[in-house]
Amino acid sequence: MELLLNALSAAVASLIFVEILAMDLKIKKWLNLPEEMGLKPLDCPLCLSFWTGLILGLSSGGLLIGFQTACIAVLFERVIYKNEWI
Repeated sequence: MELLLNALSAAVASLIFVEILAMDLKIKKWLNLPEEMGLKPLDCPLCLSFWTGLILGLSSGGLLIGFQTACIAVLFERVIYKNEWI
């Protein structure tokens, strides 16, 4: 259950970070970078959900748990993003 909750929180946090708060644009402005420039994984909700899920999974278990959490976070992010729940 903890794995699913970590994955869901990673997906939701990445969507809030990128889509709602637009923190990637604020970071680009702070670093004086053009808005068109890619700043992976901070400007991609899919990438950010994977890395956030990996970090959350590694902190609560081992490498296998981290990878599983990251993959499930990507699936949650795709479901939320494609269904336009945000």
